[in-house]
Amino acid sequence: MAGTAQATALDIYEVPFSDLHLLLSPEAVAGDDDEGRRRRLLDTVGAALGRGGTGLLAVAGVPRAAALRRRILPLARRLALMDHPSRAHLLKKHGLGSDVPLKKLDRSVSSFAWLLRHGDSGKLHLPLPESEEVPPPGVDRFGEHKGDDDDDDDDVENLGELFKELGLCMMELGILVARACDIVTGGNQLEQTIADFGSAKVRLIHYHSELDNIVIKENSKNRRNLVRNARTTAKPALDHMDKSCIRGQDQKMDRASDQEKKRIARIW
Repeated sequence: MAGTAQATALDIYEVPFSDLHLLLSPEAVAGDDDEGRRRRLLDTVGAALGRGGTGLLAVAGVPRAAALRRRILPLARRLALMDHPSRAHLLKKHGLGSDVPLKKLDRSVSSFAWLLRHGDSGKLHLPLPESEEVPPPGVDRFGEHKGDDDDDDDDVENLGELFKELGLCMMELGILVARACDIVTGGNQLEQTIADFGSAKVRLIHYHSELDNIVIKENSKNRRNLVRNARTTAKPALDHMDKSCIRGQDQKMDRASDQEKKRIARIW
């Protein structure tokens, strides 16, 4: 029996979003303290993503990102278990698609995708971490809806907006990290390449458990039975309507024949 390979722990470098935000513009660096934070940020990015690095970099303290993630992740399983016609209608309504065959009942993964375009000529929209925003009614200051029972339904109705907000957040974080890489390497190729491409595909992925596939197949079977029963119930009614139409046509023909006989009798 082959031995199990020993797990290797990887170090994940972490940078604060507030430090990454210093790269938005030269004016963001206001003093020596900010300049020191900027240098530490670039050193960390170089160590994580440069030669010999792990290629892993975490950004901590991104405004609204955690709350958005908590709202959108539960929707992945809900969409995966939804019956296909209802899901197709919902995805079309919000401009989403998929790159996996969602009609396949024994699929191991469900993926919901949206093509996101970076507008406004590359202008970044990430808010300052210190900024205070007045939340809309029903939403707390971290972007989470208040209440319990109706939250899931509200989030399904706002599926497209959730995709857009979280997707733009991740895309713009990527641009800032690319800017940091360009500063470290002394070039301007990575950020420019991302900006020129101008789009990214946002994906919400759910990996199925055995229970998920059992539920999907059972729901599909129940739906087919409902459709079959509805057709069986509707057939006698349709047959009755057809027979009624035929009888009605026969009566019209009989009346027409009687009128024709009377017309011929008058002529003679």
